[in-house]
Amino acid sequence: MARIAAILHVTDNYNFIFEEASPVTADAMRRAIAIGEYFLATSEAALCPSGADSELRDAKYLLKRLERSGLDEISKRDLHALCRGKFGTIEDMEMPLSILVDMNYARVEKRKTGGKGRPADIISMNPMHKTQKNK
Repeated sequence: MARIAAILHVTDNYNFIFEEASPVTADAMRRAIAIGEYFLATSEAALCPSGADSELRDAKYLLKRLERSGLDEISKRDLHALCRGKFGTIEDMEMPLSILVDMNYARVEKRKTGGKGRPADIISMNPMHKTQKNK
């Protein structure tokens, strides 16, 4: 905000730039604070939509569970079982899991697991994440 105040001060006093330096005025500082608060509120609204905090917290929880499992691949059903009641249903894991997919920590693909049953959703951990974590 100090930089914004300095810019406002210079623009307010552009005729006197080559004369003696003068201190930033209280008015320029008040306007700079108003501009700073506006951009802070705008960035918070853009980066933290409502509900995002709990979804991100749940995504971090899932990532820790995946890391602790030590497995490179796991079914959604088995991951749900690992979470022991954190998520009421497998569908409750969808948003946090999609965050992990979007952030390239994991990949989800349908795969036949044998027999005549339905294909299962298999979660594969990004091997680069494991490599980076071990450094």
